[in-house]
Amino acid sequence: MRNDSLIVDFFQGQFRNRLQCLTCQNTSTTYNTFMYLTLPVPTGRLSKVTLQQCLDAFVKEEIMEKSDAWNCPHCKALRRATKQLSLSRLPPILLIHLKRFSSKGAAADKIETFVDFPTKGLDLTNYMPPPLPPGVDNGIPGAQQLSLDDPRRQIPPYKYDLYAVTNHFGSLSSGHYTAFISSRNQWLYCDDSRVVQADPKEVVGKPAYVLFYKRVKA
Repeated sequence: MRNDSLIVDFFQGQFRNRLQCLTCQNTSTTYNTFMYLTLPVPTGRLSKVTLQQCLDAFVKEEIMEKSDAWNCPHCKALRRATKQLSLSRLPPILLIHLKRFSSKGAAADKIETFVDFPTKGLDLTNYMPPPLPPGVDNGIPGAQQLSLDDPRRQIPPYKYDLYAVTNHFGSLSSGHYTAFISSRNQWLYCDDSRVVQADPKEVVGKPAYVLFYKRVKA
């Protein structure tokens, strides 16, 4: 029996984790929920990447081998395997955490790469599976009673508009947070107790750390 929760209904999403043994081709699929989606920020010589590149890095297939080899239940031994994540359910309110810290031993480096993200019309439809047939349970309590335009329904397209950004300045051990918030058709910049009107062009910036999106009607 499920317990109804507005927090779960509006903030919780789900992704699929699929492993496949490269020896016997056996697969294992698990589903995990998330309250915010953590996306890797591609590094290297790139000074600027797009949010789509971060999403593509999240769903990119990777090889598990050597110390990361998979203990295949069919082979009953450690085997090389592929691992791939994919989105399986998206919430009405989507929080995206940009993974800006990478660990190297005891130290943690901050990834300062500029991430360009849309403020309007973020379309995640291509990252989602086809919609379920009518009458099939999609894991949302009372889904059959939801109106056709209810953002909790898992029906494409999956489009989102940005409504807030949390910025981080500094390092992992010390730093400062600020925020941009969309309110009444304008953007506000919040820095501790100081709140001022902001230029929309400043919202997409290098310090962006957590992005807050809300699903909109197509």
